[in-house]
Amino acid sequence: MGIAGPKKRSWALVLVLVATLAFRWPAIVNATETNSDAAVVGLQAMHMLRGELSSFLWGSGYQTSIDSAFAALVFGVFGASARALLMSSLSLHLVLTGLTWSTIARRIDPWRAAIVCWPLVLTSSPLQTYILYPPRQASLTIAVAAIWALDRAADRRARELAAGGALLSIAWFADPYALVLTPSILAFGLACAVDRTGLDATLRRAAALVAGVLVGAVPFAMLRANPHATGGQLALTASLAVHNGRLLWDGLLWTIGARVWSAGDAMTYVPWGGPAVVRALAFAGGTLFLVAIALGGACAFLRRLPWGVRRLAIAGGLALPVTLAGFLVSPMVTDLFSARYLAAIPLLAPFALAPLAHLLRARALTLAMLPSAFACGLAGWLGYGPFLRDTRGKALDELALAHALEMSGVRYGIADYWVSYRATFLTGERLTIVPANPAEDRYAPYLEQVEASPLVAYVYDPVRSRESSTSMRDRVRAGETPFMRDYTIVHAGRLSALVLRRQ
Repeated sequence: MGIAGPKKRSWALVLVLVATLAFRWPAIVNATETNSDAAVVGLQAMHMLRGELSSFLWGSGYQTSIDSAFAALVFGVFGASARALLMSSLSLHLVLTGLTWSTIARRIDPWRAAIVCWPLVLTSSPLQTYILYPPRQASLTIAVAAIWALDRAADRRARELAAGGALLSIAWFADPYALVLTPSILAFGLACAVDRTGLDATLRRAAALVAGVLVGAVPFAMLRANPHATGGQLALTASLAVHNGRLLWDGLLWTIGARVWSAGDAMTYVPWGGPAVVRALAFAGGTLFLVAIALGGACAFLRRLPWGVRRLAIAGGLALPVTLAGFLVSPMVTDLFSARYLAAIPLLAPFALAPLAHLLRARALTLAMLPSAFACGLAGWLGYGPFLRDTRGKALDELALAHALEMSGVRYGIADYWVSYRATFLTGERLTIVPANPAEDRYAPYLEQVEASPLVAYVYDPVRSRESSTSMRDRVRAGETPFMRDYTIVHAGRLSALVLRRQ
């Protein structure tokens, strides 16, 4: 195979990146449909720009504030907004995609490398969660940067292997989810350490890799030693296998596009009831995707392939069993939405597909990839749900509510978690709203401000609130809250608020 010219390589990469953006256009246009988890990152980023720093993400004892710091950089240039927050995460995914393509394009034709990068372009909803909404994207990008650096170091000095190993453990510091990727990346790194000159050289190179991992792990070790750190999220428990196993099947089918859930609104996903023939094609395509990953991983043992391609198969193929095993024993798995913890499978899938790209011509490769790309693309597109309709005016509801409450002298409030920090961020803290359930509080100073205020608004969002519209009113009337029994109601679009006075 000849070496591709610079123009050919550039156009292949541009195509991948443009397609990645185009597939996410509904979410970019409707960036104000962000959620409270992402809004916490945005709020912390706003406070970072004011000089308020923290090692941890607000309300977390295991996730760092790296995603918030990157969002703060974006806010410093473009201003704090929902779209800037989304783009801070999406831009990291673009870097991840570029690094993946670049790594594979070192070993095979750039256009075929672009074709097998489709799992990063057309993604089902579970992976979309990490691509569009922080936190976690920084750790994924750093982990893939480790693969890029290790592959680059395969034909270079041992110290460059150490740099790749350090990136791997630095990814743990960014978010412990990167630990799921560690067996795959470490095995890939050891494969890159193999030196044709003999065993001694291979051992020296492997030692450099391990040394790099240990040095890069120092920030993670310091973070775990922090008195505010929590470890329950990282404790793998075999007794959870039965419970998690019940959720694994549906979660895996959703992740690979074999079964499609459609978003009815921002909080509700239901099985898609489209034409039976389309659902059958999606199931077949998703199943083919899983088979292709397994076959690609098995190609690591196919000696007719170049060693550089076989190494890539190790990285992508090993991610499948490791991720499934981790899912079964993770305490973080609770419901269908936990399918996002299977994201490592499609994330590293391009590396598993690299052997197929080496063996097939571009046209045959494209035809082979179409069914699985269709399945994942459908699962991701229908996951946009209300984004496919024009929802750009909905963010005005939070601003209108902030204005109406300010006219009543109210700046603080409580709401369901999925309403609270989202509204606080979208209004630029003109309203400061905390979760009605104190256990879900993420930032103590907000809670102190709300508890010190004599007037408090209870905000209800029919799309995101998990309780009924009358439950708070009933509790207030029954004297079951710290507020007086009389109240007034303020409406703003779909939102409503009870203006309450403390007893």
